[in-house]
Amino acid sequence: MWKLRTHCQGNVRRIAARGLGKMVTANTCFCQVKKAVDKLIWVLLNTEDCALRYASALSLHEISQGNINSEININIKNNLNLALSKESDQVILERIKRIDNFKL
Repeated sequence: MWKLRTHCQGNVRRIAARGLGKMVTANTCFCQVKKAVDKLIWVLLNTEDCALRYASALSLHEISQGNINSEININIKNNLNLALSKESDQVILERIKRIDNFKL
């Protein structure tokens, strides 16, 4: 029973992480984009759930593709670079490396 509850909660967190990436657009105000990006970066760098980290990387990629503030794009790129040095999961590493225009 406990594993089921944990799994369901994890699934909700993964869906929420993907939702943030889909909700943030060029029309979203700077402070909202910054909050969303900061949360996604925290998840990418700090959570143990590899599926949640993957969802966060996807959302950060999606946000970086939008017409957003260059300061936020730089923040995303810097933290993806940090994630590359910390990440042990090969699938997540490959996902980060595939992000368009990402320079190692």
